[in-house]
Amino acid sequence: MSELERWREAVTEVTAQLRQYPGRSDNDWLRNFPHGSCSVTSYAVGRLLLERYGEQWLLVSRSGYGTSTHTWLVRDAGEGQEAAIDATLHQFTDLAREPFIGWGASPADEYFPDFMGSPVYVGLVDDSWHHGATDEIYEWLFPRLGLSKFNRAESLRHLMPEDLANPPVCRLIDEMVEASARSHQPVEYAIALNPTTAAVLCRNSDAALRRHEMKSDEYLGRIVLSLEQVDGDVALLIPLQDEEVSADAPCLIGLVSSGRFCAIQMHERERFDVSSLSDKPATS
Repeated sequence: MSELERWREAVTEVTAQLRQYPGRSDNDWLRNFPHGSCSVTSYAVGRLLLERYGEQWLLVSRSGYGTSTHTWLVRDAGEGQEAAIDATLHQFTDLAREPFIGWGASPADEYFPDFMGSPVYVGLVDDSWHHGATDEIYEWLFPRLGLSKFNRAESLRHLMPEDLANPPVCRLIDEMVEASARSHQPVEYAIALNPTTAAVLCRNSDAALRRHEMKSDEYLGRIVLSLEQVDGDVALLIPLQDEEVSADAPCLIGLVSSGRFCAIQMHERERFDVSSLSDKPATS
């Protein structure tokens, strides 16, 4: 079976089951299927592809096209050629008459330009992503698809490659925030990465999850975590205080590739040699 055949089969199987859902007429997400069913359908298709075939897909949620919102699947860039599965694209009859399943971007990409949040891997979806009144759908649907039991509090991280499920940037963030916690000074921080990497960090970093539990309005809150490229590597800076950062403020600076970090004062940042945190031997 080719990739396209596998994706089409997954969409067909999921949508056929959703149309048979016994409480469909009373469920806000399925009452007018495919209208309003994009997130439920996309998550179910992505989960089927993850559990059966180990495929890593990202859920993209955007707004646009008037006042509409929409969710669909895009393939992780590390998995190969760009591809998308937009199982409910045809709810927008001006855009399509059938789902988009194939290579390249979904037509929705052009009409829904505004991210509602960072794209998130299906395997990292947790309680914060799910809508209300969807649990009963998945509890009914997943056994019929041969998938594991639905638990909105649990991710499927164990089905992801280690470097994707627990990438170095997540480990470094967690270690730096743990170190700041030991200093007994609360850290307010934000995540400023590209959308895909931000999704991994937001959904995967214990520190980021703790921030979410603090009921922060959004992950990007107040920008006090800076990120910069240093010779192709990434350096992170976390101030160790919760008020406006002064020149004498203590902070932690770390390098993603080595996972090493140290404490400096903010005024030392400009002349601090980040390469000193590298595992690579110094060159003359």
